[in-house]
Amino acid sequence: MLRELKISKEYLYQYLEYLESAGLMISLRPGGKGCKPIRKPEKIFIENPNLLSAVHHSLMSEGERGVMRETFFANQVKGIAALALPDAGDFLVDGKYVFEIGGKDKNSRQIKGLKDAWIAADRIEIGYGNKIPLYLFGLLY
Repeated sequence: MLRELKISKEYLYQYLEYLESAGLMISLRPGGKGCKPIRKPEKIFIENPNLLSAVHHSLMSEGERGVMRETFFANQVKGIAALALPDAGDFLVDGKYVFEIGGKDKNSRQIKGLKDAWIAADRIEIGYGNKIPLYLFGLLY
């Protein structure tokens, strides 16, 4: 990205911070490490899933659908909790809860053995065990 934009690393991080402050993107960094404005984000999401759909409306493959799911989760949860990148799973919420985001067949292999670990699953209507329907996170605001 630096080569394409022909800017320094510091300016890129500053621009990313501006986009986040403007509400256009969400960046995830590993929890509790370093100073936020200086570190490179590990994951970047367009802030609103509707914007993502408008920009890239052909999100049909399972991998791309996963990006949409994670974008939706980040968008809904960031207003009420701090988000970071965990060692295992997709999101660390408030430094305590680990969430793995996936489809209805998502298993807990990636979060096995973790305390306070949950699966936010798309295409299920009722939660069970440590699986929560992803759509329920849309009711958080």
